[in-house]
Amino acid sequence: MRVTAISQILLIELQTQQSVVNTATERVSNARRDLTNLQADEKRASADLAELQDKRNNTSDAVEAETFTATVNNLKSGLAAFKVREDGLTTTVQTAESQLRSAQETLDDIQRRLDETMKKLQPVADTH
Repeated sequence: MRVTAISQILLIELQTQQSVVNTATERVSNARRDLTNLQADEKRASADLAELQDKRNNTSDAVEAETFTATVNNLKSGLAAFKVREDGLTTTVQTAESQLRSAQETLDDIQRRLDETMKKLQPVADTH
């Protein structure tokens, strides 16, 4: 009877921990998606910057060159902000992955304990 109670407790722990793993998995997916989107935006901004620099370098109109220069400077500032945000998101992804690994290890441990408990119940079930 004690083993049955333990198995029921472990089943509840298993369900609860599975929810923790699911939440952690979702957090990792969201963080990775955010990082990927940011990197795509950063890549587009870099391409825009290169294009504007080429236009600035190939124009003979001083006013147009000044406008390009101002836009280039704004894009450079934006790219610096992208880098800061990227560093933060990279840290977020790493933290989320670490939390997921920990939650999964706990889930695996509960599953192992439940399997052991079920094996103890097996002989009792076989004799009936």
